[in-house]
Amino acid sequence: MCFTNPQPPPPSPQVKHGRAKKGRSSSRRNKAMKGSHQVPKYKNPKGLFKDAEVKATWDPKMSARKNLSKLGLAGAANDDIKRPSQQAFETIGALDPVELYDVPADGRVRAKKKHSDILLPMSVSKQEYIVKNVTKHGTNFKKMSMDIKTNIEQETARQLEKLWLKFKGLKEEERVVDWGERVEELLEEEE
Repeated sequence: MCFTNPQPPPPSPQVKHGRAKKGRSSSRRNKAMKGSHQVPKYKNPKGLFKDAEVKATWDPKMSARKNLSKLGLAGAANDDIKRPSQQAFETIGALDPVELYDVPADGRVRAKKKHSDILLPMSVSKQEYIVKNVTKHGTNFKKMSMDIKTNIEQETARQLEKLWLKFKGLKEEERVVDWGERVEELLEEEE
């Protein structure tokens, strides 16, 4: 038995390779649309009004504000609001000045500083943070840096050591945070 080659497949329909081109801005369609979409520059408002009296008194050469005032209407709604007059300012100036007592010789009055007004060299949150770490680990900064529960800011051992040195250098009135016995012992021990 001899096998012969089967007949070749029928030719497939012609396929265009590539893609269709985009329409250009100078196409006929765009040129045709250009002229039909224009809005007239000036429209006579006389045809807009239904009232005969308004139609008769409206002058298209005048501004809308003047036309409205001719009709007895306000062209701008805020025109009726009155500004304070010069007399009002004069009466304020005529009031008796407040007498000041206990004014220093240089004329400067200084207010008492509140606790919140004082700029601390170390923020309260940083103080709480370092006290929490030192309470748990003492001065073992390497362990402190590895602890993910107390070292929530993920600071290195060197950064924690610098924070501790800064906390130690604070004066008593600058230390705002309550610290435990262990921190107290470490502060006394290193001084």
